[in-house]
Amino acid sequence: MSQECSATHSVNAGDEVTVHAILLTTDPNENGEGEPLTLTSLWGGFSATFSEYKVPHSYKFKVNSAGTMTVLGTIAGFEADESCDIDLEVNATHYFTDAQKDILTSVTLGLGTTSTLAWTVSEACAFGIITAPLCAGPNGLIGALTGTAASLGVALLAKDPPDSNYTVIPVLVPPTFPPVVAGNNLTQADAAAMNALLNNEANIVGVLRAIITSINRSSTAASVGDTYWEQKQIAAINSFLIQLGGLLTKEADMREALVALLASENAPIVTITPQQVLSFEQALAYYGWSQDALNYLHQLGVSNADIEDMRAVIFTQDINKVAGNVPTAFANPALIKTFRQAGHALSSFTPFAGVPNASNCHGVSISALTDQFGSIKNAATALGFGSVQNLQSAVTAFCKN
Repeated sequence: MSQECSATHSVNAGDEVTVHAILLTTDPNENGEGEPLTLTSLWGGFSATFSEYKVPHSYKFKVNSAGTMTVLGTIAGFEADESCDIDLEVNATHYFTDAQKDILTSVTLGLGTTSTLAWTVSEACAFGIITAPLCAGPNGLIGALTGTAASLGVALLAKDPPDSNYTVIPVLVPPTFPPVVAGNNLTQADAAAMNALLNNEANIVGVLRAIITSINRSSTAASVGDTYWEQKQIAAINSFLIQLGGLLTKEADMREALVALLASENAPIVTITPQQVLSFEQALAYYGWSQDALNYLHQLGVSNADIEDMRAVIFTQDINKVAGNVPTAFANPALIKTFRQAGHALSSFTPFAGVPNASNCHGVSISALTDQFGSIKNAATALGFGSVQNLQSAVTAFCKN
């Protein structure tokens, strides 16, 4: 069986079409069921497939002739609880490179996985399924912070609403929370390590919120023709991305340090099974958040609309990827690898898309910058090069040809 969705837009020869698509469902564990969405242009020349639910995906391609463009989406293995949505934009402004979008997608999925694990542990503690010292830790708060970050990652990858306050650069404001204190089976060292992790996750939330605000404000500035503030907001976005890279690297370090500390103290290991994860996801999908979970989320200043959006991010997670032995699973190798790779890539971000030493490196890099910023002059301003010549020289040095 298959379910289809589609979108249509008029285009001219040479236009760049951006396809925004998302998979939606009412069913838990959907990411583990292998029912992807395949996108195809009925004109040919474009196709893509992805399987992650609730996480927006976007793709761009150029058309060679004028007419009415239609992109069709088909869900494989349709079971009546899935749906899809497609939207097309022509000659849209892009705030992230394709590589950055891939990084943000992987980080969003990683945050969703670890948040689901933390929520499952928190609920298991609440129901007495787990009674080990693990329940003394801030599992619900970790779930709330990483879940909030995951939902912000979803918002970051979606289309952007306008923000009229576009002449103000956002300030990073992390959410506040009560610190973990020693006692009840937690040592002072445990509390310090947990607070360091929570503070870092709060900073991740703050940076993601700032990026979203800057994107919305840049979009508004562009719509009213204020190029100066459009480029100022884009420069802020790039700065925030670099900060995010550093925080993701710290997240990997702090998770490994906390797990190592608990292991050195011979903390009991609790196995979270796929069935336990599924039970939590089913409760979340069919009955909503528990009151304890809502208290954590409201404490962090998450709006009711964002809380509802977060619900689908969490209950669609692959139960087999979430399950594991806790506390070890809070620093599972796949998650740590995702955070480290994303941290390195964003911290050392270069805006040039070409491959050094390749004959087309310079042309590809300039073309990508023009697509992203609208013109090479805008790119030079946004990236702080001062002049087009300085930017051209930097691309030449990067390409080594």
